[in-house]
Amino acid sequence: MAESRTFQRFALRTHNTIEEMKGKGTERMNSAFDEAHKATIEAASKAQSSSAGTKSGRPQPPLQGVAGFFSAFAKEVKKDLGLGK
Repeated sequence: MAESRTFQRFALRTHNTIEEMKGKGTERMNSAFDEAHKATIEAASKAQSSSAGTKSGRPQPPLQGVAGFFSAFAKEVKKDLGLGK
């Protein structure tokens, strides 16, 4: 069966398709991580500027989504390490 030209073409096409899908998946995953990293940095800079610049009586609502998660996570880690307020 391995000597069959039809089987060899099938195997080669299947291999190429799987390799192409792996490459596309890796690219999508990397772009998603880049977007999450960018959102986290923006949220952190926004949180620092809003906490330093606004002293009005109303508290700021927490950030939503991935940026909010990473911001809250960073605050908890700082508290655990004794670096936060």
